[in-house]
Amino acid sequence: MIPPKINPLFGNLCDILMVVKPTGARAPRLLRINEAADYLSATTWFVETLIRDGKIPHLILGKRRVIDIFDLDKWIEEQKALVAERAVDVAP
Repeated sequence: MIPPKINPLFGNLCDILMVVKPTGARAPRLLRINEAADYLSATTWFVETLIRDGKIPHLILGKRRVIDIFDLDKWIEEQKALVAERAVDVAP
């Protein structure tokens, strides 16, 4: 990684594109389809369906589609909220 003193813009960009794992190791913020599927414990077909249906935004880098891990986290939270909402509707 280029030290921020050499190029502050590039240094900040590197920080934006990386997230910190609980162990302190850095992980990529943008995941390929198969990595996103692993992250969700789902299949690549399921992730591609989410993209196709517009439920998760994606970027195209070269020939690859990538998904922001924060968008995956947002989708997970939305799904949890839907489940909680349905549970309230069903409760007596």
